[in-house]
Amino acid sequence: CDRIYLLVEGQLKLYRLAMNGEEKVIDLVQPGQSFAEAVAFLDGSRMPVAATALSASTVYGFDSAQFMGMLRADPDLCFRVMAVFSRRLHQLLTQVEDLTLHNGTYRLANFLLEQPRAENGEVVLDVPKYVLASRLSIKPETLSRIFAHLREDGLIRIDGDHLRILDSQGLRQILST
Repeated sequence: CDRIYLLVEGQLKLYRLAMNGEEKVIDLVQPGQSFAEAVAFLDGSRMPVAATALSASTVYGFDSAQFMGMLRADPDLCFRVMAVFSRRLHQLLTQVEDLTLHNGTYRLANFLLEQPRAENGEVVLDVPKYVLASRLSIKPETLSRIFAHLREDGLIRIDGDHLRILDSQGLRQILST
């Protein structure tokens, strides 16, 4: 990959296709986030994931060789980029832990608690539910059942793509069991 990309507006999903053709969402890219920069350090490597826009998006591409030259010329920039990579690595390790050690209810509760909320507790689910299910490594029908259980337990209320967290402490309790 000879480019590094920055999402300016919109939303992207980074995904891989399994041997059976099933799509596995690896990450959701939000405005201000970059992707494919790690591949710049691996000479001749291809990007291990594909990217698709989930909404109208603007993406800028930057030449990898120029980026590498900037890092060589500016140690402060190099350290800032290393800090970004370190945070991303930490996030990925946490994601692997969540996917391998916790059930779908835990993963959804954790996801909901990490989302930005309005003062009234409202969270806008800005991705289709099938994408969210793939991101959390659960089947869409399982995601629907988990949403139903959380709703029945009085933890959330759903109206279209708007979700209101009614009981944050109840969601946190799921994470501690």
